[in-house]
Amino acid sequence: MNEDPGKEAPQGEPRPDSTPREPRPADEPDAPRSEWEEPRPPPAGEAPRTEAGSDAPPPGDAGPIRPNLTSKATWLRLVFIVLFAIVYGIVELVLTAVVVIQFLFTLLTGAPNERLRELGQSLARYVYQIIRFLTYNTELRPFPIDLDWPDGRQNEP
Repeated sequence: MNEDPGKEAPQGEPRPDSTPREPRPADEPDAPRSEWEEPRPPPAGEAPRTEAGSDAPPPGDAGPIRPNLTSKATWLRLVFIVLFAIVYGIVELVLTAVVVIQFLFTLLTGAPNERLRELGQSLARYVYQIIRFLTYNTELRPFPIDLDWPDGRQNEP
């Protein structure tokens, strides 16, 4: 390595005195930058440049999250999620009552009540509709919005 501090080191090697160079004037924006110089922001009105091969969005761009946060459909779905979570809690209480009443009826008569059995079946299918919507397995909103009230009859062969 050259020990004379007056001479420049070859490009890519730090200078022996290791003092940073003076910043380039604004009229030389595309001049090569040495490894110890800080990147400068682009001149006003010019879009920022990214390094070749960089996958990061330019500064000030939020990337793919911003459209999701401002989407009315996403926020409307949240409203329906909360609504159907509340309905689910109510249906769960009704199903519990059906189970207890059906057990008592069977205990007293020896056979289950057919109308209670159908009600239990339709409530179970309704809960299934709600769970499919809440877990994003379908875009169809449960009864009374997109789907009809589920049938309580058995579909066994």
